[in-house]
Amino acid sequence: MRELQERWGRTARRAVAALRHVDRPLVVLVVGLLALATLTTYTSPAPPFGTTTSAAATATNVPEETVVVDAAAPELEGLLDAGRSLGADPDEMGPSPDADVRELTPFEGSPVGDLSEDEVVPADLIVRSDTVDLDALTDALVGATHVAPAAALTAQADTGADEPTDLSLLGVDGSTFRPLAPQVTAGADAVWERFSEGDVLVAHEVAEAHGLELGSTLLLRTDSATVPVRIGAFAANGAPSIADVLVPVDVASLLGAAGPNTLIVAAGEDPESLGTALADATGGEVELRRESAPPVAERRTTQATPSGKIEPFSYTSRADGRISIHGDWVARNITRVQLPGMSATSCHRVMVPQLLAAVEELIERDLYPHLDPSQFAGCFVARHIDWNPSKPLSMHAWGLAIDFNTRDNWLGATPKMDRRVVEVFERWGFEWGGHWRRPDGMHFELARIVPTG
Repeated sequence: MRELQERWGRTARRAVAALRHVDRPLVVLVVGLLALATLTTYTSPAPPFGTTTSAAATATNVPEETVVVDAAAPELEGLLDAGRSLGADPDEMGPSPDADVRELTPFEGSPVGDLSEDEVVPADLIVRSDTVDLDALTDALVGATHVAPAAALTAQADTGADEPTDLSLLGVDGSTFRPLAPQVTAGADAVWERFSEGDVLVAHEVAEAHGLELGSTLLLRTDSATVPVRIGAFAANGAPSIADVLVPVDVASLLGAAGPNTLIVAAGEDPESLGTALADATGGEVELRRESAPPVAERRTTQATPSGKIEPFSYTSRADGRISIHGDWVARNITRVQLPGMSATSCHRVMVPQLLAAVEELIERDLYPHLDPSQFAGCFVARHIDWNPSKPLSMHAWGLAIDFNTRDNWLGATPKMDRRVVEVFERWGFEWGGHWRRPDGMHFELARIVPTG
């Protein structure tokens, strides 16, 4: 069966390459048939999501560092009961227009560095620009130890929600990107074997949020095409994730990517200077994921630490930066919230009244349209800061933080959040990550309890 699967995979990839020179209707038909044939050869039962896996629930066994600890709760004053919610009225998505399939020249191999076999390096910088010309970046990349070009794009997928879900995709060459993945993912041979066969790798938090299953088909739709892909693994692609889904370059091409527009960079000894050089050379935005000196959060004096306490919990720390919370703490403290026009999320009950009060004021002042539903990332994610088990728990692990306009406010980039929106959230007891030394402009976290009437 394995040989049959590999034969179908090779046949499909050769056919896709040849079909790029054929009229699009025939391309879409044949690609769909080939993808279906490839999927039918996947007979190995996929393990259920929710089993203990580090990078991907595949045939590989990856050791996982497990530490059971007790989490001291953040201090908040005046525990409040929250149960109300606001209704949502999402817009319906229209059909995708037809477009020509573009040919994307494969980009593989790092233009700098010479890594040894199985060496893993940190993804220090993410450079996003309209286009990336590696030949013009030779001087700017001096000091980097490894670089992976990538094609970033957005596709819609039917995930079982009431409306199609926007997913951020990153088209990469697996062998070039792999050294920049988190250690637990980079070391999982089975993950990259699936990827080389044409499967996609879905970030853990995305799979969990949408109830995706291993081995299932995901229909990715852009203005250029609708492409069926198989979910080969659930895998962390960064800390935090760089994209929702990693896709092979050929898939990115079919979906309309015109070429690399993103660089993932291992920056060596001086990430800040290298990031500045790349920002100047590309004219794009640079996300700094590791600074030359440890980041220090600048706390505003108006955001005094409250004296009350949130119920603590015990948890197991996982190697990919996520945590498993013990007992029924989640059932007692985390509740579902529906903000107008946004996808449903889960937040701590203590935060909900102030979150809803802030949203109501934004609506009254006609500021709510500044929050883009397609860039909403929600509240509760049980994880460490930066998905790094050596760092403290994120406020998202408590359900006491919420992220808006994520694509416009990358971690480390200059925040683009409307300051009037920030003012409203701060008035309702939230601290804005855009004030921090390493800006996190998408991020608002509860810092103090204020009466909501």
